Amino acid sequence: MFKKVFVNVSIQRNAWRTTEFALACCRYVRQCEMIPVAPQYLFHDENRNCPCIEDLDMGHEYLIDVRMCREQMMDCDKVWIFKNRDPDDLMIMVMCMADEMEMEVRVFGEDELCGLIMG
Repeated sequence: MFKKVFVNVSIQRNAWRTTEFALACCRYVRQCEMIPVAPQYLFHDENRNCPCIEDLDMGHEYLIDVRMCREQMMDCDKVWIFKNRDPDDLMIMVMCMADEMEMEVRVFGEDELCGLIMG
């Protein structure tokens, strides 16, 4: 049975770049013969491509993203975080939820990403 990896990536300069980065990370997970799970990037849009949510009450959609992440994480075996920038709010929440669920977490830093994703 294949292991499932919850994928979380750094927010990039715009929604298109963030989605492309997430897709590249998911391809890497597949190359490692695991199943990538990345629900937060399925419906990513430019209006929500910000590194920091100033007001958590500003949008119901953001809270849905967090609940979606938690539900999907519960079905995964581990969490992989692909981080080439400072962590955004969602990434911090994912790390906290993984810790709370006692999940194995692997963080890929900027130096590793060049060889894994971009190369």
